[in-house]
Amino acid sequence: MLNLALYLTVLSAIGLWRRREAKNFEEYFLSDRKLGLFEASLTLASTWVDAAIMLGFAGYCYSFGYDALWLAIPTSVGIYSFSIFFARRINRNSGSFTVGEIMKRAYGEKVSVASSFFVLFYSIALMGANIMAGGYIMESIFKVPFLYGVVITLTFALLYTILGGFRKVVETDILQFFLVIIGVFIVFFFSIKAVGGWSKIQEIASSYPSSFSRWEIVSFFIVFSFPLWADPSFYQRCSAAKDPRTASLGIAFVGLVDSFMTFVGLGIGLAGVYIIGNNANPDTIFPSLVETILPTGLRELVGLAILSAVMSTVDSYLLIAGGVFANDILHPLGLKWDGVKLSKIGTFLSAIFAFLSLSIFSDIIDAAIFAFSLFASTSLIPLVLALVLGPRSDFVLPSLVSMFAGGVTVIAWKLLKLGDTSVSVLYGLAISGGIWLLLFSFRTFKHLKTRG
Repeated sequence: MLNLALYLTVLSAIGLWRRREAKNFEEYFLSDRKLGLFEASLTLASTWVDAAIMLGFAGYCYSFGYDALWLAIPTSVGIYSFSIFFARRINRNSGSFTVGEIMKRAYGEKVSVASSFFVLFYSIALMGANIMAGGYIMESIFKVPFLYGVVITLTFALLYTILGGFRKVVETDILQFFLVIIGVFIVFFFSIKAVGGWSKIQEIASSYPSSFSRWEIVSFFIVFSFPLWADPSFYQRCSAAKDPRTASLGIAFVGLVDSFMTFVGLGIGLAGVYIIGNNANPDTIFPSLVETILPTGLRELVGLAILSAVMSTVDSYLLIAGGVFANDILHPLGLKWDGVKLSKIGTFLSAIFAFLSLSIFSDIIDAAIFAFSLFASTSLIPLVLALVLGPRSDFVLPSLVSMFAGGVTVIAWKLLKLGDTSVSVLYGLAISGGIWLLLFSFRTFKHLKTRG
């Protein structure tokens, strides 16, 4: 507990140290676009390594063996394709630093505001996944009750995010990145040693039957590849980078870190079957291994490391949610208060909704899949078209209607419990894409008929 208190004190001190009020929204949200390669790479990677990548993926490996790689492979495709095709383009688009801003330039305020609501839902769902993980970590390693652990994780991330904005998020991300990499490597090393080597891991993996149907694998590629082309944290960091090359290389670095975490998660998850047994909650496998195989002292330090990964993602999405709330929703709707103050209010409200979202999701991966499915079904089609083709007035109505149709489909699928969350993206994208094509074809036909 002493280590935990010290760590949280250090994070708060970083938020207060050399703090000054941001002069404008762009400084608060992007730190004046001055991130060098070192800062951009580490803040991107630190935000990326979250509850789903660590606890969630290790739990999937524990549950499904090598079949869990059907989540990891599409993720790598999404990261590297974003680095190649989108990172430089976003950095050059100096007047737009959120998904909503890009939509506004291409289609106007109505589409921008609609898409921003879905970005907000996406951010809240991912925060929910990560504060859930914070609760599990606190409970397993520091013996703090789950609910208290959730509140502590959320409260301290909220504190230094509101105090310092993006600059303080980046500073804490750099510290948290090194803690995370060292911590997960220690857990991986002790796990492999405890089971008797990698050959035992392969033996455990070979005992699993095939788990996923072809349609589920297709849905994984859709959920974990394409939504990354519209990921708000990627957009924010790429916009904050000092030049296009820095933005592209920073995203590529995330791909390297993701590959490392895939290998580590596979080893830790499968070691959990041997060490913990096969009846545990998959979300708790990672912290349970920390509690079981590490000696006292090292156990608490590694607990802080994996807590760092969770908090570095929570703070990023708190900032994104606050920025979207102020810049992309309230300002276009006519509320012209100070952008920084509005962002802080939005950040606080988003934290409350993230806490309430815990009642909806069954586990960490469920929350992450819902977030990506919702985002893909609403924002992917209009955003990619905006980046590739630029402003098009004839795309406004198709984008607006298809966005709501796709979003309603995924939300209804979840609330009505119509099936596995990962499959909802197939229906959401199909309905969204179908309506977009139908409306665009109708408008085109009507225009040609009028001209004729």
